[in-house]
Formats: sequence, C-alpha cells, structure tokens
Amino acid sequence: MTSATNYVRTRPSGGNCHPSGNKPMPLPVARSFLAVIATSALWGSADLSAGEARTRSLRLGDACSMDLVRIEPGGFVMGVPEPVPLDTSKVDALYWLFCVSGGLLVLASVGVAGYPMLSRRKMLISLRRFMGVIVLLSCASYAFVNVHFCSKKRRVLIAEHEIEVKRHRYAHDEEKPAHPVEITYAFWLGKCEVTQGEWDEIMDFNPSQQKGRDLPVVNVSAEQVYEFLKKVSVATGECVDIPTEAEWEYACRAGGRSQFCIGDDPDVLDRIAWTGRLVFEEVKPVGTKEPNRWGLHDMLGNALEFCRGYREYTADLQVNPDCPSPCQDNTPRAFVFPMSLRGGSVLNDDLIVRVSARGPLGAEGADPFLPLGFRVVIREKTVVGPPHPPSPEVPPFGDWPRGNYKGQLIFNDPRKS
Repeated sequence: MTSATNYVRTRPSGGNCHPSGNKPMPLPVARSFLAVIATSALWGSADLSAGEARTRSLRLGDACSMDLVRIEPGGFVMGVPEPVPLDTSKVDALYWLFCVSGGLLVLASVGVAGYPMLSRRKMLISLRRFMGVIVLLSCASYAFVNVHFCSKKRRVLIAEHEIEVKRHRYAHDEEKPAHPVEITYAFWLGKCEVTQGEWDEIMDFNPSQQKGRDLPVVNVSAEQVYEFLKKVSVATGECVDIPTEAEWEYACRAGGRSQFCIGDDPDVLDRIAWTGRLVFEEVKPVGTKEPNRWGLHDMLGNALEFCRGYREYTADLQVNPDCPSPCQDNTPRAFVFPMSLRGGSVLNDDLIVRVSARGPLGAEGADPFLPLGFRVVIREKTVVGPPHPPSPEVPPFGDWPRGNYKGQLIFNDPRKS
C-alpha cells in the first residue's frame, strides 16, 4: 500500500464539483506538472498569460468551481436582417460580355489564319499571322475562363440569397428589425450552464426533475435563480448575475452572423446542441457537445436560459441595452419583468434553437415542467445603457403557445400532457 507521503493534495480543475472533496495526485505526476509550469514560465510566458486571461474559475467551495470565459467589448448586429434583394445584373453583364468577346476572338483567329489560304490559295501562313492567331486564341481562352467564373459567382450569389431568405423566413416578428448593438465593457460568462452540482453547493434544495450532478439545473423559477445569485455573490465576494439579452446573443454569435453559431445548415446543430429535432430528449450533461468559437458550450439547446430584459427592437444603435445598474453590497439588482428566454432546449426543433430566437417570460413564470436553466455572468465594469423604448406588453401565460408547435417556444413538456 502506498504511503500517504507519496501523494500531494491538489484542487480539482475549474468547473468540476467533487462530492468527496479534493482528489489526491501522485507525487511524480505533481512534479511533472510543476516542471511543465516552470518550463512554460521560462520559454512561453506570453502565451501562458494570454491563455490564463481568457478563462478563470469562480470558487463555490473547497471542491466545486465554475469556469468562466472572458468576453471582450465589441459590437454586433442583433436580430435578423431583412434579406437583400438578389441582384445578379453585374455578373450577368460580365458573363455575356466575356461570351461575346470570346466568340469574336475565335472568329477573328479563324479569319486571320484562313484569309491567306482563301485569297492566295496558300497552305502556309507567315510567322506574324501565326503569332497573331496564338494571341487571339489565348485571349479567347481567357474570356471563356471568365465565363466559367462568372457562372460560378452567379450560383454563389443565388445560394447566399437563399440562405438569407431562409434565415428571414425562420424569424419571428420579435426578432426584427436587425440593429447594431455595442457593448462597451468586458464580462465573464459561464462556460456552461449552471449544473446541479454547482447549485447544490449553494442551495439546500434541487428543483430539477431529472437528477444528476453534471446535468444543468432546470425547472427553476426566477425567484430561485435570484436567490442563488445573491448567495453566490456573498460567498465569492463578486457581483454574480445572469446575462442580458445583448450579452447572451453577442457571446453566442462569437463574431459570426450565422443562425446556428457555426453555420446556417440545420445539420450543424447536431455538433453543438442537444435539441428535439428528431425526438424529445432529456437534458444532457453540460459541455458534451462542441463549443462555439469563443469556447462556450450549450449556448444553443439543452436547457433554455434566463436573460435580463425583453425590449421591442428598433433599427437604432443600442449601447449596453438592458444592462442593470451596479450591485450594492455584492447583491445583484432585482429582476425586472418581462425577462427573455434564449437558446431553445431539448424540446425544440431548429426553428427555435437559433441565435436570434427569443421569447418573453412574465412575472407569473413558466411551466414548471419546462427545462429552464441559466448561466452566470460577472461584469468587469457595469455601465448603464441609455434609455430604450419600453418593453412590449407581454400577454398572459395562458395565451402563449403550448405543446410542440413547430417554430414556437415550448412552455410545457408535451411528454407530461
């Protein structure tokens, strides 16, 4: 039996909650680990510090932490833009120009080569005429090559327009119009949705109907989420909140414009999201699908997510929309209804599991069977955004669609009905 002196104790990696506490690491492994760190500090300190600045851990206890990803300030286009009318007139004009010019050059080369044979009945032509024929045929070949590229460019334009039309067809009225949004502060966003293991570290009850430490905590109410945020803020000494709609969509897009984070083809959803495209699913352990370009998991699918704010879109520039005022005594500001639901869930198809899809949540709450979860955010510098138009009236909960209506948010679990 190995003696206790051959082991050292180390903290688990961020984002893991071990019910049995810290796990031991063999001493040789620990020495190798320290050697790697020392080598990196000597030879690659710049790369190491850059990597460390990208992520961090929020300690919830001796054996539990949440991984956070730093999101830099920036701007993006929020919502779904109107499709630009397809205009292939320039490409068509170039296509016919090259077709006609190529044909004329071929005829000219035939004339240059055949004229002396017809007029003087000679089978040979001079070197000058021969070189002229070569030049004319080369120009004709260049013209016909451009005909091919013009035809290919036209097909690309048509395909891109079809994608824009399909993206707009998927969108609901509350996702329009598209408008520029600027976020002027950096923030740390949860790498994954809050798990039940992280929830149990802070709260003394678990509302999730499907249990599992690595599963996202679901079936939560806004009041329960706010209580969790207050306790985490007190325990960690940092102002922990949930993201605003703008923060969530900015992080989900990760610098792109596609409707499924990494593409516009619904088939890419299977790589990054747990959805109900083919069959209703139970929620899955977090982080088991590919992340988006900024390293965030489950931004689409798995559990639907709470976000602050639900405003009526306008075409004007919005700066830090719905950003709450700074915390007082490490206590986040109370939620203001209506809130928004983002990302879709395992009960939704690809018409809802999209970056721009959104739905309102009133003060009366959602169906308790809804797989509704959340992820946390820590803002480095809270900046209150300018006033924006008041949020639209939210109809009573009973007036919103229920059941698995294609293209609509599911507010109840059809398996329970």
